[in-house]
Amino acid sequence: MDCGPHGVPWNLSHCVCEEGFRAISGKAPFRGTSETGCEGFTKGKDYMKRCLNGSQQETAASFRHVLVDSSLWSMESREEVASAATLLLQSLGSAAVTAALAAPENQTQTATTKLMAIPTKLTDENCSRQSDILQLTAHGDSLEIDCTAVTAADTKGPAAVAFLSYTGLESLLGGRFLQDENPGSEARPEQFRVNSRVVSASTSNWRKNISRPINLTFLHLEDKPLLDRAICVHWDSTGQDAVWSPQGCQNLHSNVTHTRCRCHSLTSFAVLMAPGLIQVDFALFVISQTGLIISLICLVLAIVTFLFCRPIRNSHSTFLHLQLSLCLFLADLLFIAGIDKTYNQLACSITAGLLHYLFLASFPWMLLEAVSLYLIVRNLKVERYASLGTGMRKYMYAFGYGLPAAIVTVSAASAPNSYGTPYHCWLNPENGFRWHFLGPVCAVVVINLGFFCLTMKLLQEHLSSLNAELSTLRSTSLRSLTFKALAHLLVLGLTWGLGTFQFGPLATVMGYLFTITNSLQGAFIFMVHCLLNQKVRAEYWKWFKRLRRSKEESSSSKITMSALPPS
Repeated sequence: MDCGPHGVPWNLSHCVCEEGFRAISGKAPFRGTSETGCEGFTKGKDYMKRCLNGSQQETAASFRHVLVDSSLWSMESREEVASAATLLLQSLGSAAVTAALAAPENQTQTATTKLMAIPTKLTDENCSRQSDILQLTAHGDSLEIDCTAVTAADTKGPAAVAFLSYTGLESLLGGRFLQDENPGSEARPEQFRVNSRVVSASTSNWRKNISRPINLTFLHLEDKPLLDRAICVHWDSTGQDAVWSPQGCQNLHSNVTHTRCRCHSLTSFAVLMAPGLIQVDFALFVISQTGLIISLICLVLAIVTFLFCRPIRNSHSTFLHLQLSLCLFLADLLFIAGIDKTYNQLACSITAGLLHYLFLASFPWMLLEAVSLYLIVRNLKVERYASLGTGMRKYMYAFGYGLPAAIVTVSAASAPNSYGTPYHCWLNPENGFRWHFLGPVCAVVVINLGFFCLTMKLLQEHLSSLNAELSTLRSTSLRSLTFKALAHLLVLGLTWGLGTFQFGPLATVMGYLFTITNSLQGAFIFMVHCLLNQKVRAEYWKWFKRLRRSKEESSSSKITMSALPPS
């Protein structure tokens, strides 16, 4: 089969182009000269000339010149960058093999610079054993290749294999070059990142397809997050545009620091990290969104009530309820609007920090409400207790808003990169950072539980001491205050307690319970502190009658005006 100038057989019926050339039609592999031919790349040829005839050290040095040359990488077009990168990778591979062939027989050489390492090895034309495996290592990455893949049937004299490891190239050939058709992932291309050095493998027989696969071990540039997935990819330049493609490569094993890949071609390779997108339960999503919307509506009604309902607006307890409602309202609103807006990393980090602060800010007010309920039961005279709160509010502001601000400040200073992840704008669960949030949560749950027990004990002791004439009051007070105490524990403590136990066989059940109670916090607050308050209900009735009277007067005025004769 005639593959034409610079074309080599791919299989029995198709051809591909040699290193530094591509199919004129953009289609590869192709059916010989009857379909298309090969042409050289138009960009970056000057760099190819600098390294093709040099030694290994000169080849490595030429890569440094290319990488720091901003004119080559300032191309705006993705296609131009891919084309230039393809030429660079192929040219350096060819130059490294050419330099290796000039070395003494069976000698392993390594040329190293800050930006590149090139180990090469020569082998004789006939492998001494069919099971010979050649291993080359550079920058913590390694290549294992069968000896028969280096030599060819028509090889005369020694054969060479080169393994090239590039430093810095991964930042230029990022996730945007990932092949569009990437099955099994819901992530966007920009969410992928290269988490290894780009490496290349070249042999003196110039063939890309090999009969036996090669094994590559990559050292991660950053520790692999627990949820992320490592994808082995190769640089596919056979199509119109060069891309990272996972086809033909498989992940044999991956841990925090290394990934081991097996590939069936000789080209350039890397490891891409795919964000570990959590599969969202649709039912949970619907419950959460519906519940949060209901919660926001109820919180707005509660805030309006606390601000404008005359019988309770000056109460110390109302002051605490108002602060808690404001924190939860802002947190829920920001959660709905920005929890999944991960497109802008800086904006996502800011959103995560604000959510951290707002949810944390609700905890001190939860604690103050628990203390308030305990003191109310101990005194059993709301008026006497309420009068004590006016001068204490500045200290409560400092505690309620200052403490979470201090926690968030320390957290951000100690781990600024832990705000925001590739899949949601919340705290990164790695390295125990979640405890910057769960720690205060657990503390509030335990303290609230303690105050609940003390409150119930005091309530029972006091009501049991009342005389028979107050039996009705005792029954009513017991039901009302007990319900409030239970509601406080449920809303202020149990919700967040459930959130810490979403693992193991009960994870799904705990997830549903947490989602339901968390998304309906606003409804709980509105029901307990507004609808179940007799004074508030009476004020609602006054507002309703006033509104109805206003409508009636407006309607009557319109009728009267329509009855008047025109002037």
